[in-house]
Amino acid sequence: MSPKKTSSRSVEAKLVVALAAVFAICIWWLLSEREPTQKEMTLAYRKYVVATNADRSAQALVDLRLRAHAIELIKQRCDKLDKARYRCEATVQMDDRPLAGGHPAENALYMRDAKGWQFETIPAD
Repeated sequence: MSPKKTSSRSVEAKLVVALAAVFAICIWWLLSEREPTQKEMTLAYRKYVVATNADRSAQALVDLRLRAHAIELIKQRCDKLDKARYRCEATVQMDDRPLAGGHPAENALYMRDAKGWQFETIPAD
């Protein structure tokens, strides 16, 4: 064997080990108990809006989706309730401008299941 073949095999082996480590870290991160990120909170809210308004006409649903995609939640803080549930506070922005207070996404529950993060409003007392 020439030295070049040995060194290329060594590089290949190191690359395989590095890729396996990155893959393991990604799996651990996905399965670990962690609070939702700002992006996950926003996506969960958007899914909630579309799911709760599925009975609307096609054009109304298109308008609603466009409006929902203009909304972004800015995470303020999250409190862990149990293994997969968090109560999170957020500032709600539409087109980079804060919305007036009282929006249901300002204080909501986020639950994690096999489908990802789910949004749920907190009923008023």
